[in-house]
Amino acid sequence: MSARSFLNTSHQTIGWFADQSALKKLTLRPPFQRRPVWTNEESSFLIDTILRGYPVPEVYVYSVPTDAGDDMYAVVDGQQRLRACLEYMADRFPLTFDVHKLEPLYGLAETPWFNKRFSELAKEERDRIRRYKLIVRDLEGVTDEELRHMFQRLNQSNMALNAQELRYSMYGGGLLGVVEKIVERPEWDHFRIFTKMQRRRMLDSEYVAELVVGYLHWPQNKKDNLDHYYRLYSPNFPAEKEVLERFGEVLSYLAELFPEPRMSGTRWYRKSDFYTLFLAVARGRINISNISIETLRASLVDLSMQVSHSPRGADSSPVNVYRAAVERAATDRARRVRREDSLVSFVAGLELVPASGAEYLTADEAVPDELVADELDEEYEDPE
Repeated sequence: MSARSFLNTSHQTIGWFADQSALKKLTLRPPFQRRPVWTNEESSFLIDTILRGYPVPEVYVYSVPTDAGDDMYAVVDGQQRLRACLEYMADRFPLTFDVHKLEPLYGLAETPWFNKRFSELAKEERDRIRRYKLIVRDLEGVTDEELRHMFQRLNQSNMALNAQELRYSMYGGGLLGVVEKIVERPEWDHFRIFTKMQRRRMLDSEYVAELVVGYLHWPQNKKDNLDHYYRLYSPNFPAEKEVLERFGEVLSYLAELFPEPRMSGTRWYRKSDFYTLFLAVARGRINISNISIETLRASLVDLSMQVSHSPRGADSSPVNVYRAAVERAATDRARRVRREDSLVSFVAGLELVPASGAEYLTADEAVPDELVADELDEEYEDPE
């Protein structure tokens, strides 16, 4: 394979990028880009850097000619920096910093622009931002696949990128597109399952992808097979209509089932527990057409209370099996299956029958007291 040169660079001002954005000729987040993750403080630090005239890393831009004879521009790398500049110029945030941590190093509070929005700056300072020149590496004549590979390589050694963000650089459409449509539904704000930072880091997308795979292919080990299914369902996803309709129905039903935020204060807002409840309903193991919403709510509240607060027993009742399967390694496939079986049995008022003759461990047998986690959903915490 012959080497190609991507050494062509130019200089463009921040004002130029603002003009292209206003003309809707600038795409800051192509399909392979991750979501914006910078905080206002991180954005403020960049603006302070620009106002001081210090250098900023180069930006990678891909230009595409349009039928009208002009160009559209997509940012392959550098969207966080450009977004920070454009949002500051739109007065979205003032320049704020953790003065206790950064002030001794940089003297931020002593600058004339400290705690000011763009419109509050002196004209000379506003012009300084507009006229600041960025080094732009021009990518011409590259394919969409090459762009994805470039983005992945540019960020491969960047520890800030997690697995789900890297998937955005590798897969387009298909499962990824369906997951994003589900993530945008308003019920997630009601459930409050994810923190703001988890959503910024796309951990909500990763979690929903696990739900989709669990719905279609039975529960899996946490994330082990996600890349396989992203490859399998990229760029086409034959079950798109079915999944979107069914997930919409179940999310709407669960919001009605628990009308108060955080699943009305029960344990079902926790990621491991919600995973179990959602799939049991979505796959029809809890048939919501044959049980009243009041009866199901009472049963789920009862199970939540018993699992969280009742003494740990030694028998193989649904409560003890559920507790044993959620207290440790909660995203292991076998434990996910046990939780769903015990949930279905509890709701139906039946004794738990192990699947395929398997024996379910009780809480006492499965996890010693000193190893029981404090149910913090460790497996879903943000990456370091």
